[in-house]
Amino acid sequence: MKQLTILVIEEHADQGITMKRLLERRGYTVILVVTAETGFDEFTKNPSDVVITDSNKGTPGMDGEEMAEKIKQISPTTKIVMLTGWDIDSSPFLNMVLHKPISTDQFEKLLGFIAQPNS
Repeated sequence: MKQLTILVIEEHADQGITMKRLLERRGYTVILVVTAETGFDEFTKNPSDVVITDSNKGTPGMDGEEMAEKIKQISPTTKIVMLTGWDIDSSPFLNMVLHKPISTDQFEKLLGFIAQPNS
């Protein structure tokens, strides 16, 4: 079975490092960046199987939803999950939205979603 690569975009370093460590402990290869712009650049150079992004609302430049749209245009089957503290419940470019702070149950739901084969 192919080891999945996950691109994590999180503007808060401590939260990003925690997510990276938790995913790596479960056997995933994780790339961590802090902005949607660097996330999109990284994705175009090294496409990931899954993208987990912060909403990046209220920060300069591209937000997480704009980045998700750009990624879906070039890779429609890539799974994109948004973790947000904002009032966002869905988007045509997101496969899943989870609200911060993420509970253990939500994290388990995320892991189950990541493990599902792409359709």
